[in-house]
Amino acid sequence: MKIQFLIPVYNEHDNLPYLLKSLKSIIATISSTSAFPVDWEVLFADNNSTDGSLEYLSRHINIFLGSCKINIIPFAVNYGFSFSTSYLLSKATGQISVLIPADMQIPMASIIEAMQLAIYKHKSVLLCRNMRAKQDLGSMSFLAKRFFYKALAKFQTAKSYNGYYGMGCYVLSDLEPIKNQTSIDFFPFQIRIILPRIIIDPEIVLFDELPRFAGHTSFGLFKYFSEAISIFVRSDFITSFGIQIAIKSVSLILLVIIGIILIIRILFPLVILPGFTTVLVVTLISCLVNLASTYILAIRIENTRSTASIRNYVQIKKIPFVG
Repeated sequence: MKIQFLIPVYNEHDNLPYLLKSLKSIIATISSTSAFPVDWEVLFADNNSTDGSLEYLSRHINIFLGSCKINIIPFAVNYGFSFSTSYLLSKATGQISVLIPADMQIPMASIIEAMQLAIYKHKSVLLCRNMRAKQDLGSMSFLAKRFFYKALAKFQTAKSYNGYYGMGCYVLSDLEPIKNQTSIDFFPFQIRIILPRIIIDPEIVLFDELPRFAGHTSFGLFKYFSEAISIFVRSDFITSFGIQIAIKSVSLILLVIIGIILIIRILFPLVILPGFTTVLVVTLISCLVNLASTYILAIRIENTRSTASIRNYVQIKKIPFVG
């Protein structure tokens, strides 16, 4: 059996020694309890780190994981967490692929539990994060994080997967729809929305997130909000038809307002009405709303096309599609 670790990396230099030691321990534990030989592989995707993470991996990884096959994908720019995790899954070749973060905030025991479930039950296992009870409720970062996970819970079809953000152990058959799709049209932001729909009856392992061993997470206040909005935009909550109606409605309202102002100006020239500047501001706001709606519409069309392609693939394979 081939088990492959998939690990996105961005500015994790100080965490990498701990990560590599943890991987070594996980591999030793699974190998000692497995009833059959395991072929190990580790695939990293470096998101153009600026702190020497790529250089550290290149120099030291064989010291910790010399017995494993190791591959590193160096991205030329920072494409972000969603892109790198989705890309890694699209390149997965293991019978079981273990997607985990480089900062090891998922406890080692939870990762081992998920891997053992995947091995012995031949099913994908989702790692779902519990919100810690004791946190600084006044922290903006905490509030943003809560907003982010609320968005995940709200707009994912399967409500039982609250706290899921892409991490888990995936059997190869569950990744086939993604691997099939990416050969035609790679979609970098669908992991959190698509995977829970196509995995058949996955196991769940809940974990309490650990503090980072070193450094700070790249998911700051703005990143949490932008990711939550991205999930919202790409969810089924927004439809292409609804966006088109919104664009037409805003344009129509603007035209009506301008028309009323012009008619009143002509019929009642002494009446004090909003001037040219006000009309210009309203017009600009309308244009911005229309541009934003057009952008969201383009995303929805992309999302619909990707989901439809996966739906067709799953139906051809006679796999239940939950969506």
